[in-house]
Amino acid sequence: MRIRGRIISTALAAGALTAGALLSAAPASAYVSYPEGGTWDYGNSGRTWSDYHHPSKLHRSTACNSYTCLRSADAARGSWSRASVAWTVTGNTWYYYNY
Repeated sequence: MRIRGRIISTALAAGALTAGALLSAAPASAYVSYPEGGTWDYGNSGRTWSDYHHPSKLHRSTACNSYTCLRSADAARGSWSRASVAWTVTGNTWYYYNY
């Protein structure tokens, strides 16, 4: 009987660890696109980020989660704007703006 109790306890503990890992893991997704003559790198991988580069326009980036949005400072022509926030289960969005 005692051995059976240990097996059940071990199985329950392993199941709880597996479920915890599945529920807390942030799905990774990364994208690169080339809108309006710039390069936009954005996605989720533990954090939500939005990085934008434009060779001839001033620009900025914004990254949002369920609770907040973080906007980068205005970036000069030819440099990267970078914004990043913690990943949340819902509400992760990305933006760029140039002018």
